[in-house]
Amino acid sequence: MKRNRHPYGRSPVPPARGFSLLEVIVAFSVLTLALGVGMALLSQSMLNVGVARDYVQAVALAESLLAETDVMELRSRTESGTSGGLDWRLDVTEQSGPDDHPLRSFVISVEVQAASGRRVSLHSMRLAGGGP
Repeated sequence: MKRNRHPYGRSPVPPARGFSLLEVIVAFSVLTLALGVGMALLSQSMLNVGVARDYVQAVALAESLLAETDVMELRSRTESGTSGGLDWRLDVTEQSGPDDHPLRSFVISVEVQAASGRRVSLHSMRLAGGGP
């Protein structure tokens, strides 16, 4: 039985196993880049959640103030306050119309400002009986 021998009498070099240093460096570079992008996306998502939460709270408060105005007597007035860290302002203004018309029209404006500085404005128009 004949053995495979190296031409110079040495035994053949076993094939290399594992990864080269260059392959490991490239793999870590790709991994670092992917993690960096992932962290940036996560950070942006968290910021968007906070903005959305502020917006939803501001809209809910503005809608609540508009609904509350429906229940109250309609008259020209301006009110403001703070609720849950949100500053709000309510303006009710009577619109001019013919004096002999039995209905009066009012414009209701609500503006809510969050602590972040974002503002939400809602406007509505209501009719009220204007009997003498």
